[in-house]
Amino acid sequence: MNEPPVPFFQSTAGPAHLGNGPQNNTFYFSPPQTPGRSRRRHPAEDLRRLFLRFVRPEGFGRALDVLREHRTVFLDAPSGSGRIATAKMLLWEEGEGSAEIYELLWEDRDGEAPLNDGRIAEGDRLWLDLSELSEEQWRRFSGELPALRHTVLARKAHLVVVLPHPRHDLPSEHSRYVVEIKAPERRGVLLQHLRAEGLLQTEEDWELPPSQILEKQTSLGKISSFVSSLIKARNSTGGEGNLTSWWSLTERAFFHLPKAAAEQAEQLREGAQRALLLTVSMLHGAHVDGVYRASSLLLEILGSAHGDDAPLDGATFGERLREIGAEIDASSRAVRFREFTYDAAVRSYFWVNLPQLREHLPVWLEQIADSPEISPAEWRKLIERFAEQCLGDRHDDVMKKLIERWADRQGKRRDAARILLEGGLRHERHGQRFRGHLYEWATRKEIPRGLAELMIDACRDVVASRHPDAALVRLHHMARRTWREEARRALVEMAGESRRSFRQLLARLTREGAGGGRFAEADTGIFLQIAAPDIITAPDPRHRTLIGEAGVRRLLTRGWDAAFTAPQEVWEPTVRRWLQMAAQDERHRDELLTVLIEGAAQHPRVLAHLHSLPYRLGLPPCIGEFLFRQINDVQGIRLR
Repeated sequence: MNEPPVPFFQSTAGPAHLGNGPQNNTFYFSPPQTPGRSRRRHPAEDLRRLFLRFVRPEGFGRALDVLREHRTVFLDAPSGSGRIATAKMLLWEEGEGSAEIYELLWEDRDGEAPLNDGRIAEGDRLWLDLSELSEEQWRRFSGELPALRHTVLARKAHLVVVLPHPRHDLPSEHSRYVVEIKAPERRGVLLQHLRAEGLLQTEEDWELPPSQILEKQTSLGKISSFVSSLIKARNSTGGEGNLTSWWSLTERAFFHLPKAAAEQAEQLREGAQRALLLTVSMLHGAHVDGVYRASSLLLEILGSAHGDDAPLDGATFGERLREIGAEIDASSRAVRFREFTYDAAVRSYFWVNLPQLREHLPVWLEQIADSPEISPAEWRKLIERFAEQCLGDRHDDVMKKLIERWADRQGKRRDAARILLEGGLRHERHGQRFRGHLYEWATRKEIPRGLAELMIDACRDVVASRHPDAALVRLHHMARRTWREEARRALVEMAGESRRSFRQLLARLTREGAGGGRFAEADTGIFLQIAAPDIITAPDPRHRTLIGEAGVRRLLTRGWDAAFTAPQEVWEPTVRRWLQMAAQDERHRDELLTVLIEGAAQHPRVLAHLHSLPYRLGLPPCIGEFLFRQINDVQGIRLR
């Protein structure tokens, strides 16, 4: 037995994406869960799953050395080589398995400089994907590179940058940070995936049969998709068989069924047959009544004759199904093709080769939504399959229109809007476009309630796990506008769960010009909620507190300066909590009281109120005495 030179890990479940080049993926979208239950998937799960499947590419060791020595490394690697996975694993290993890894977005429509230093916190481990940058965008990045490097060094962060390939000109002083990465041998990658999935049970399983999937030009992402299909093949047989039999099914699905589906569709000349073929592929596994109804609706929309005006004439529905290679399960009455994953091949054929159908499918979905023959579970699968086609061919605009149309509806349509939105946001290649849609909606003056609720859930449960900065920006815009209470709750929750998000939000609330204008009241309210004394004085595992950071204290001072322009009844409850915490927490007493007084320095009436407040609250004399000294110091500075 020839085992590959890869380390052994215990098995786990789930596919991983190991490249961002062209690939054939089957995407799975999670249906909505019950209200009140968090659907957030922590990035640690993804990183551990990736780690169990990762095989170090050539150049990984040198890249890790450069990262550790210089805190920055530039990866030069072709598409499909696993360069994004390599960036993540470099940071994972540098951090000794810590899950705190963030993607730094090059361009995000948030009104801020894409790489401003507020995006990089102390000790951050970040990766930046520039692989799709045009030459014009690259020139812009090159101009920001010195400042970016300075911030990374000053804040003791680590940064992995994925360069365009072939790479554009890089300033000579940064060329020493470039490391070329070459994809690992495909067989080793495939075996590592199979082992992680528990599919290598016998010695014979290690002897992989010849396959196109092992060819040199195969992207690592396609290998991951192949293994996912193997798992589906095993599950489709109820676990019966072995790796060889499942491999045979997957090989045919990957490399032969697309051609077979094309040949069948081209041989079918009647509109009714093609409509049935497409319907079965979209509703694969659904009850026969729903398939029949949906097929009839599709023919109506396309303007074709039913062919069933005389029920006793012509072929039965079962016969028509058998003609296209489908059958009705005797017990469940579900309609399925006889071949494994043939439905996916048919869907892909129609979407690519009959583009004129695309404008009719949303109308078809609209009508099917009202059909009682289609169960909620069958409806969700239908929407997932529709989204798969849209995302595979850059037709996210169709999904966007349906989200806007259905978000404020009830029942099946609202479920569909959620599936489309969250599925788009999770997509590896097109997630950024959906974050752009979120930003566009979030900055509107008015947002329909249903859409706002879906956006808040998506920011909190989907975007925040991988792109917390982007989620925070969008929630902040919503918290300033319509549905501010719902968005504010999610925003404050984010800031309370993550110190990085707390700092980012505090910086946004207190940046120059942020406190004035039409958003002043909203921003003040948010500031007073996140500036909870129990949060800023809580120690982390290293016994560090937010109030103990000089940068945070400066921002808190600015926040109080803006807050003290509001009516007293707005800010006094939070001031009281700060004073009470100062009385209880001797360690942070000076910091809490100093921030308050410096924030009130330009507000004489507030200073006078702060002087008397401790006595009216019955706090220890030391609190009033400290405030008295601080107020005198502040006023003395102002008088000189």
